[in-house]
Amino acid sequence: MNNLKKLALATAIAAAPLTVNALEALDDEFLGDITGQEGISIDKTYINTIEEFQYIDGDGDGSTGAAAGKIVISGITIDSNGSFVSETGQTIDATANGVRIGNAAIGDIGTDATSGKDIRINGISLGNAAGALASVGSVTIDNQHNYLTATDMATIEGLTEATGNAAGYVLGATMISSKTSGTGVVITSESFSHIDSVTYSDHDGAAESTSNSVSIVGITSFRQGSTENSTADYLTSTDIRGAYSTMTIDVEGGKLVLSNQESVSSTIIDAINIGGTSVGSLAILGNRSTGSTSVYAH
Repeated sequence: MNNLKKLALATAIAAAPLTVNALEALDDEFLGDITGQEGISIDKTYINTIEEFQYIDGDGDGSTGAAAGKIVISGITIDSNGSFVSETGQTIDATANGVRIGNAAIGDIGTDATSGKDIRINGISLGNAAGALASVGSVTIDNQHNYLTATDMATIEGLTEATGNAAGYVLGATMISSKTSGTGVVITSESFSHIDSVTYSDHDGAAESTSNSVSIVGITSFRQGSTENSTADYLTSTDIRGAYSTMTIDVEGGKLVLSNQESVSSTIIDAINIGGTSVGSLAILGNRSTGSTSVYAH
C-alpha cells in the first residue's frame, strides 16, 4: 500500500462522525476543505443528533431471562450554542513509525471562549424493581474546548510549577503504530481539555432547576511536560501540555488485551455545586497510573 492510500485510509478513520452513516461519494465541497502537502489538514463543522441509543444485554435482564435488559440514552445533541461545532486544523501525517493525527482546534474561541462543543443527553433510562425502564435524569456538558484561557492559565500556574505560558490553543496529537515485534497496535496520545460545566439533573419530568442539579464547574485536564509524549518531567516542567496516555492493543486467547497502559494528567475543578450551592473546589495534580486490562465475554 503506497503512502497515498495510507493517507486516504487514515483520513477516513479520523473524519468519521460519532454515528455510522451510509457510504456516500465525497463531493467537491468536502474535498475543498482538505489541503495536502506531505500530509493533509482537515477543517469541519457539524451538528450531531441521535434520537436514541440502546445497549441490550445478550444474557437478558437477570429476572425473566426472556426479556433483554436495556440501557437507553435518548435525545443526544452535539452542537455549539445551538449552532455548528467548529474544528479546524486537524492534521494527518504518515511518519516513519506510524500515523500521526494532530488535534483540531475545537471552537472558534476568539476572545469570549464560549463557542466550544456542547453535549446534551435528555434522558438516561435504566430498569427498576418493577421491571420497567425509567429515566434517572439528564446530563449536559457545556462548552468543551482545548483553548487555554488567561484565567485557567493563572489557576494552573498558581497550583503547579508551570510558569511563563501564553493563552491559546493547546494542541496535542495521537500516534498510531504497530508493535516493534509481533502483531498488535500501539496508541499514544495527549490532549488538553477545558469544560465549563457538567450538570446532572434529577428532575422527574419537571423543568430543570439548580435545586435539583449537581454541577461540576470549570474542569481543566492537562499535564506538565516540555515535549510531546514525554512524561519524564510531569512534576517539574514549567510548560502546560495535554494529558498523556498510551497503551498496546492485542487479541490474545479470545480476550481483548490492553497492555503497557500509562496515563499522566492533572485535573483542576473550580467548583462543585449541589443544589445551587458550592461545596468547594478540587485539584488532582501529577496523577500517574500504569497497568493492563483484559476484556472478554462471560
